[in-house]
Amino acid sequence: MEERVASCEKCHFFINKGDVFQCGKNKRILNFFIQHANSVCPENRWSQPSLPQQAASLGKSLYNWTASGFSPTPPDILAVREATCRACPEWDDTSMANTGRCRICGCSTWAKLRMATERCPLGKWDALRPAPSAVI
Repeated sequence: MEERVASCEKCHFFINKGDVFQCGKNKRILNFFIQHANSVCPENRWSQPSLPQQAASLGKSLYNWTASGFSPTPPDILAVREATCRACPEWDDTSMANTGRCRICGCSTWAKLRMATERCPLGKWDALRPAPSAVI
């Protein structure tokens, strides 16, 4: 609960009324155990994509990565991407066997960072254009 409350305190809709917390956007009194667990936060801060949405996203990512010839992210750009994700409040470092997970898209950041064709869902880093393959 403390993590959720701390996150809401960073939200610009959060209103602290002493023992009661209220969402300034939907005017609901927040019960963090129920409302956030059921994704009624107006910012959807605690709702990850559903499994079908994650599967579709994974399929698209793998298709793009395959079409690029499995182009990897260069080590210098990988380091910048990883530092950016680690500093992001939406990054969960304990998920995916402690390799990290994005709370917005639900992706394993370990894998996503290494695919040159991927981009951050919050726009903090972009996909790299794969080098054109040489025609012999």
